[in-house]
Amino acid sequence: MTAEEYLTARKLAGFPLHRHNGMWWENVRWGYCKPAILYEEVDPQRQAPAFWRAALGCVHRVPPGRAASGHWHSLIMRREQIARVSLETMESKRRNLIRKGLRLNQVVKLSDLKPYREDLTQVAISTAIRNQRGHPPEYYRKHGDEWWTTILRGSAYTEFWGAIHEGRLIAYLAVQITGHRAIIDGAKSMTEFLHVNPNDALVFTFLESCRDRGTIAEIFYGGWSTDKPSLNHFKESFGFRGEKIPYLRRVFGGRINWRTACAEDGT
Repeated sequence: MTAEEYLTARKLAGFPLHRHNGMWWENVRWGYCKPAILYEEVDPQRQAPAFWRAALGCVHRVPPGRAASGHWHSLIMRREQIARVSLETMESKRRNLIRKGLRLNQVVKLSDLKPYREDLTQVAISTAIRNQRGHPPEYYRKHGDEWWTTILRGSAYTEFWGAIHEGRLIAYLAVQITGHRAIIDGAKSMTEFLHVNPNDALVFTFLESCRDRGTIAEIFYGGWSTDKPSLNHFKESFGFRGEKIPYLRRVFGGRINWRTACAEDGT
C-alpha cells in the first residue's frame, strides 16, 4: 500500500485528517494532532498542523540531531537488513523454529476476515488471558460486535496475516503499510498452539514479503519491553534492533516547542 492509498483508506474509514504545510495530520483527540502517516519525520520549522485543529498541540518524530522532547524506544529493522532476510541469515535456533512453524502452519495474507471471525475472537481472548494487558478476556464476548466492527474498519488500511493450523486460524499479525514503512501493530496467538510455532512462521513470512516488495525501508515492531526481555530477544533474533526515535511535542497549534528531554515514555 502506498502512502496515498493508506491516507485514502483512513479518510474513507472516517478518521479526521487534514492537510497543512504540505503534509497530512490526524486529530487523535480534540485540539491535538499527530502525523497521519505513522512515524513520519517532521521539520518543525516548516511543518505544523492547522492551528484550529491543533489548539492544544501536536507530537511527531523529528530527524536525528534536531531538538527533541524525548524518545520512543522502538524495535526497528532497516532496509539493509530487510534485503538480507532469509533462513540462512537467521541464527540457528531461530531458523529451526521457523522451519518447524512453516512445516506445521500455512501462513496467508487474509483478503477477507469474515470467515475467520470466531477464530480471531478466540485468538484475542487467549492472548488477553496470557498477557493480562489491553482489553480483558470478557470484553471480546460482551462487546463482540463493537470489537468486530473496529476490526473490519481497520482492515481497510491494515494487512492481516494469519497462521492456519489444521484448518483453524491460530495466530495473526496486523500490519500497517504506509509507503516505505511497515508497522506491526498487532500480534496475537492462541496459547494452546504456541508449541507449533505460528509466530515464528508469521513473522518470517511477513519479513520475506517486505523483502520482496523492495520498497520497504524500515519496519517497526513495537516498543522495547522492560518487563519481558524474552519478547525483545524474540524480535532481535529476526534482525530487529532497539533504537531511540526522537520525538517533539509542540503546543499552541504547534507553534511552541515543549522540550522535556528527560521524558522518554512516548506518552
